[in-house]
Amino acid sequence: MTMRKLLTYATMAILLAAPLARAADTAAPAPAAAQPPAAEYKYKTPKLKRAEIDALLTKPEGLLVIDVRRPDELTKIGGLPVYLSVQAKDLESSLSYIPKDRSIVTVSNHAGRAGAAADLLASHGFKVAGAIGVENYEEEGGTLTKIAPPAPAASAAQPPAAEEYKYKTTRLKRAEIEALLAKPENLIVIDVRRPDEITKTGGLPVYLSIQANDIEKNLAYIPKDRVIVTVANHFGRNGAAGDLLASHGFKVAGAIAAEYYEAEGGTLTKIAPQAPPAAAAVR
Repeated sequence: MTMRKLLTYATMAILLAAPLARAADTAAPAPAAAQPPAAEYKYKTPKLKRAEIDALLTKPEGLLVIDVRRPDELTKIGGLPVYLSVQAKDLESSLSYIPKDRSIVTVSNHAGRAGAAADLLASHGFKVAGAIGVENYEEEGGTLTKIAPPAPAASAAQPPAAEEYKYKTTRLKRAEIEALLAKPENLIVIDVRRPDEITKTGGLPVYLSIQANDIEKNLAYIPKDRVIVTVANHFGRNGAAGDLLASHGFKVAGAIAAEYYEAEGGTLTKIAPQAPPAAAAVR
């Protein structure tokens, strides 16, 4: 083969390769991996929109919010300011704790667990207004209550001395607590701690969550026909909450220190955080 032919073939190869290289350079990027579709809502209970939720929240004296999520989900995502915490799997065994004279809304992240819980409650004769997905509510412009853990104290700092108990509300012992828990149909447990404290320390299995400094402005959420016990880690916030509630005419049986109750041999419910599923949001 002559040198002239070799040069001709080389030139043709270069001319043919150039368009292919340009096409490769300008090709559209590969599409991003598809997101998993939202789970279909398949429950009889209506899934509420923001306007419906906000309308219900304007009448707290007739409303009971039941949140079926773990405390760590409340810490991470947020929720409504006052709610009865009942784990979804424990709902049917905890019906006696739930007042029947209020309209109920159930809460989870995207209303999946909430819808299932609401259908169960309706089947037991409770007045269910609807199910709420708090992430959907926030996407629609609703405001969630988010209670962040405080920054850790400096390692050199000494723990504060135990506060002197200066409240009228009785400090309850284990036997007294368990006698009250034996009659859940007469009882409201009000836990005044942050969700992260409950994750860390544990608590009673069903409780109405109200932050200690928010109790007075949320009295309408609290049923007046049941005996109340207030809960904190130690005796302090719970005693103050008990005295405040008693001053507003509520029937307060006493205050519970979760850590003391456990030290006396009582059993606390401890709900560990869970890693989210790899391919789908927790409903």
